[in-house]
Amino acid sequence: MFFTLLAAIVFAFADTELSWRPYIYEICFVILATYGFINGYVTSRNLKFFGTTDWNFSATIAALVLPLFIIGAILLELLVAWVSGSALRYTFGETLLRSIGWYLFNGTMCYYGAFRGYVEKATVVPSPIGKIARPQPGMPWFMGAWLVAPVFGFI
Repeated sequence: MFFTLLAAIVFAFADTELSWRPYIYEICFVILATYGFINGYVTSRNLKFFGTTDWNFSATIAALVLPLFIIGAILLELLVAWVSGSALRYTFGETLLRSIGWYLFNGTMCYYGAFRGYVEKATVVPSPIGKIARPQPGMPWFMGAWLVAPVFGFI
């Protein structure tokens, strides 16, 4: 997502003669929603590999965390622009509606990806690993909490 947004910013600011910015905006809208599908799919597949069967919870977490961070950054930028009185291309309400639209599209794609990842067969572990009981050595005196906690607390 980071590199897609970085490329979109580069193309948007490199635009000198033609106004490609709306097209870049719409293409990123679709690409980032596709990343939402991949996000939900990979989350569901990983949890299924480790034995978790609650795909709905994993899809909810995958659909909420990253988009909320991106929308929070957009709203913070809009708030700063509004407070400073700078000229905005789109109003706060328009940008908020676009963000909510993208969020719903991304969340839907994330849920669809999580469902698709859940209904596939679980990945078989290629070779089981034997467990070997090994003794655990004692911790050195200089790694004790009474010494490490104050040093890192001071740092």
